[in-house]
Amino acid sequence: MSKALDGTNVVEFSSHPAAAYAAMLLAEQGAETVKIEAPGGAPGRGTPHFHVLNRSKRSAVLDLAVRAGHEKARAFIKWADVVITGWTTKRLLAVGLDYPSIQGVNPGAVALSMPPFGSRGPLAELDADDQLVSALGGIAGDQWARSGNPVAMTFPAASYSAGILGATAATAAILARRNGGHGQ
Repeated sequence: MSKALDGTNVVEFSSHPAAAYAAMLLAEQGAETVKIEAPGGAPGRGTPHFHVLNRSKRSAVLDLAVRAGHEKARAFIKWADVVITGWTTKRLLAVGLDYPSIQGVNPGAVALSMPPFGSRGPLAELDADDQLVSALGGIAGDQWARSGNPVAMTFPAASYSAGILGATAATAAILARRNGGHGQ
């Protein structure tokens, strides 16, 4: 049976759950999805959580600190319909994965950038994990207020919510492009 995103290519450059979850949702809808990992593998590789976030994907190892890694990254960007990143703006600029660089390689690409605290604002360059995002975003505080006790957030609610919204936005951009639009 065919799926909605059959024939769509996705490449994911990330070490955060939100971007990984968005990429997994696109893969589950039929997109051919490749997760780019640093030499030595992604953090958490081998854990159940890693396997959940990366099901239905292939992986490739690239060292973005060397020229050969940049050339391979450019090849993946040329191949991709969707490029998903989950790093801060400063890091994206350093490795050539900012929106203008992606568009320079593949003008038709949909670029989904998912840094932990967004691309603007006082926390934009903070490379945070889900617990910090949940705490500063108010989710953990809300749970504390309800129970009267400190609450450790064990489920990555902020990341999964962001992943759902990211996958939805990417799917809408893919549809717009298929209907005569361009990369976004």
